[in-house]
Amino acid sequence: MKKLNFPYIAAMSGVIVLAAFFAPFFWDQWYGWAISVMGFLGIIACRGQRFSFTRIDCLLLICFVCLCGGLVNIAEREQAMRYFRFFILPVPFIYFFAGRCYGRVDQVDILRVFWACGLVAGICGIIEIVTRQNIIYRYVFENYYFDVFIGRRLMSFFFHPVVAATYLAGVLPLTMSLFLLENKRAAKAIIAGGIAVIFVSVVLAFSRAALVALIAGSFFFVYCLRPRRAGRILAWVAAAAASFIVFCSLAQRIYWPLARFSVQEMSAPVNFIRKCDRAVMAVRMLKDHPWFGVGYDHFRVLFDQYSHGLSIIGMGLLPDGRVADCMILTIAAETGLIGLFGFLLFLSGILLFGLGAVRRSASQQDRIMLAGYLSGLISICCMFMTYETLYWPTPNILFWFYTGIIAYYCGMQRKKA
Repeated sequence: MKKLNFPYIAAMSGVIVLAAFFAPFFWDQWYGWAISVMGFLGIIACRGQRFSFTRIDCLLLICFVCLCGGLVNIAEREQAMRYFRFFILPVPFIYFFAGRCYGRVDQVDILRVFWACGLVAGICGIIEIVTRQNIIYRYVFENYYFDVFIGRRLMSFFFHPVVAATYLAGVLPLTMSLFLLENKRAAKAIIAGGIAVIFVSVVLAFSRAALVALIAGSFFFVYCLRPRRAGRILAWVAAAAASFIVFCSLAQRIYWPLARFSVQEMSAPVNFIRKCDRAVMAVRMLKDHPWFGVGYDHFRVLFDQYSHGLSIIGMGLLPDGRVADCMILTIAAETGLIGLFGFLLFLSGILLFGLGAVRRSASQQDRIMLAGYLSGLISICCMFMTYETLYWPTPNILFWFYTGIIAYYCGMQRKKA
């Protein structure tokens, strides 16, 4: 590795490690330093190059400006500004840092860092399930969810099972890319073992959205590389998922967390009522504040005001009960139609341009790596349906980090064209 590239590989590896192990605990204290370093290195990485914005860069800036509308109508300024500083302000820094620095490092090394972090997080999570103990939450950091989920659903370093499932499901496609790119048999065997650990960890989080993420991510990965085989793979994966659901329905009495994947639990009316109630509340907020929404974290603040006349089954029992329980609904309610339009415009753009870059790429290595990042992004997006994904540090960093790298590949294809 060239000496010049060491700061970039160190910084990108540091961000990946930060997202996996430290952001859940220290993001509110370190985010200022983190975005400053990322901004500085992003500027330095552009040295000697003609500075220009790609189409995806422009979509990102439009998205960021639109999301700033969540600061217009706010009842509790301090709370809204806190969420803006932690989760919206870092967006362009993470995106441009990843996109500008990625071309100066060994891309396969980045995959290895993701694989190692996912493996460590998965092993720690499995140990947590087996021993019914997590030293971090028992003795170091207070976690409200500890007593609720310990020994039942995997949390690892991420405070909440769904956040853990999001991270591990988002990293899994990258480990598959690494497996395909590795030539040595021994290394392939080790990587395959890590993939198995990460996969089991996702399952042990017992998240229904994660099951969808695994199916969607696997299908999209195969579709990017082998479009003709995608239908067959989807059928096999769907059959495996159906068999797993049947197994969980029969075995739930032996190990009750399996009930979350049972037919009875997944089809329970209460789950649909909760989702519908939250959707109605989001529509009410949009009706009152159609353009800029009610403000960041104000779904929670205005929860009681907009929940009148609804059954609100199970809401308010946990700290995450007073939320939209869906990232798209959260964005719509808290940033309005303008914020929702900007976000969906960018998301659709990055996926379409990314898929086009996969098809146009002449390099097999680039196609495999880009397929991994796109599939990881799809997996994270699948988790939007179950909680406010981008309001947690780790998924937030991972999501915008992936988009920056995908934008890099799209920009490279444009230059070659």
